[in-house]
Order: sequence, then C-alpha cells, then structure tokens
Amino acid sequence: MLANCYGSSGILIYDSGATASSHLVISGNTVSNTQLAVVTYGDSAGTADYNDVSTNKITGTLAAGVYLDDGIDLCSNNNTATSNTVYNSSGAGVHIDSQCTESTGPSGNNMTVTKNTINEACAAVMLGNGSGNSTGIGATLNIPYNVVQVLQPGDSCPAGAPTAAKAAKVRLRAQPRHL
Repeated sequence: MLANCYGSSGILIYDSGATASSHLVISGNTVSNTQLAVVTYGDSAGTADYNDVSTNKITGTLAAGVYLDDGIDLCSNNNTATSNTVYNSSGAGVHIDSQCTESTGPSGNNMTVTKNTINEACAAVMLGNGSGNSTGIGATLNIPYNVVQVLQPGDSCPAGAPTAAKAAKVRLRAQPRHL
C-alpha cells in the first residue's frame, strides 16, 4: 500500500489493538474482485499488530495503469500470513509493507509469511524494509506460480515489470517448439 494510495478493501483491519497475548484471526474467508483484498493498517493513532491471516482464498482483477494492488498487505507489525491462496494480484501476493508509521514506530517488522500459494503477481512476497521477518520459497514455505519476481526487496514491484498475467503469456510465446 503506497502512501496516499486509496482503494477498496475486502477486509480492512485498522488500528485493531490486538496484543501479543490476544491475536486477531482473519481466517477462512473468500475475497474476490477488490483492489486490496486483506489489509492490516496501523497509523500514528494506534496499531494493527498481531494479526493471523490464514486459509483465506483471494482472487482479484488486474489493476489498470500504474495502480498495483496487493492480495494481502501487512502494513503493521508482528503478523502472520499462512496457508492463504492468492490468485491474480497485480501487486504482490503478500506484501510485508514498511510504509506505514504506527504509534509504536515503522511497520513491516517481525512478520512470518509461510505456506501461501501465490499465482499471478508482480511478486510472490514483497519484503519491505523491515527486520525480523521470516519468509521463503519451497515445499513448506511459500509456493509461487506465474510471478514476475519470487521475493522482491522493498515496497514496490520491479521497475517496468509487466503484470504477472502478461509475463506468463510472454514466456509461453517464447518457448521453443519441439518436434
């Protein structure tokens, strides 16, 4: 979620006030055709920390122009995103977003992003600039398909990168034919 970027959210967790001993659970939902499917957002008035986003099914539509929207945008701290399926996100499948400033400081720290299946995104996981995060690719970690970048540093898609759907079509056309 870029600063001053506005859009509709399927599920918006805003300054929720969850704690280390009492997490907020966002689980078992199907969210389709929103600009930002699941967002945790903390600002200078509070926090949206300690959320467990799991087993959700998220599908989207590709954004037009310069707007790249994430399937799951974690713009807070101490969150987990586990076992979600994210399909057709024009931004990241999961974004560890370090662009929010909560009452306790910058966001994007101490996140765990594992076992998510991400199909068609500019990045499977966008890493932000936070610290203490755990994420990766592999059988027990995140499983990407048709993504432009598997793990993308920072908070934006690769410069000039096409959407994942366009990139997949380009790759298919470039395949040699075997007779």
